[in-house]
Amino acid sequence: MTLSPQELAAIEAVFPHDAAAGPRYWPEIMSTLNR
Repeated sequence: MTLSPQELAAIEAVFPHDAAAGPRYWPEIMSTLNR
């Protein structure tokens, strides 16, 4: 699955990412996008 820059920006706005938190959020991000 490839995200557009707009999609990435939207994800980052909803799920602020940093090195520690980022990987934890991916399952939630994916489930949100696939809803």
